[in-house]
Amino acid sequence: MITINHLHKSYGTKNQRLHVLKDVSFTLPEGSLACLLGPSGSGKSTLLNILGGIETVDEGEIIVNGARLSHMNKKELERYRRKQLGFVFQFYNLVENLTVRENILTGAYLSDDPLDVDALAEELGIADQLHKFPSEISGGQAQRVSIARAMAKKPSLFICDEPTGALDYESAKAVLHLIEDLNKKHKTTILMATHNEAIASMCHVILRLHDGSLKSYEENKHILSAEEVQW
Repeated sequence: MITINHLHKSYGTKNQRLHVLKDVSFTLPEGSLACLLGPSGSGKSTLLNILGGIETVDEGEIIVNGARLSHMNKKELERYRRKQLGFVFQFYNLVENLTVRENILTGAYLSDDPLDVDALAEELGIADQLHKFPSEISGGQAQRVSIARAMAKKPSLFICDEPTGALDYESAKAVLHLIEDLNKKHKTTILMATHNEAIASMCHVILRLHDGSLKSYEENKHILSAEEVQW
């Protein structure tokens, strides 16, 4: 599903160049539930943005479902994001002048076979917020709306940047259940970036980034269910 070969990414000019990703290589099989662990500044969000077709690379190859992202033009990248990708951003990125329902529908409209918006909202505990605008809900609720929007289109690749970071324990557990269901029922390949080591216990693959380098790639032999995950 995902193959990354010798990926390099940096920012800045020659004299003040910051190397964010350094020779990163790994493969994730189709249908994997994977966790990207690492401290702030390790390059997690940059790697997710590259896989999401949002940022370009200096060197290296990124292949998703047989398509080379590094060879795609702007239109092809837009089509890739619309048809294959569900992205949960760290800072929600909701459309302020749309209701919660309308925000979720922006994801559902991109799919030929979307998930049911009302059922999804019920599972995420935001069914009573559907008529409200983003400015009228809490940060935790906004995070759940962003997750629902990404899930609604039933993407083949689901990328989450700290999906439980702004949630209380019970809400976070509900989100992990949904992510687990999306992976199991629809065989969706999922990559989550998180600081939470406990979440890694429910993943098939655990990737550890430090200072822009991939320090380890581990296939988890003792996978826990979302219900069993505790922190």
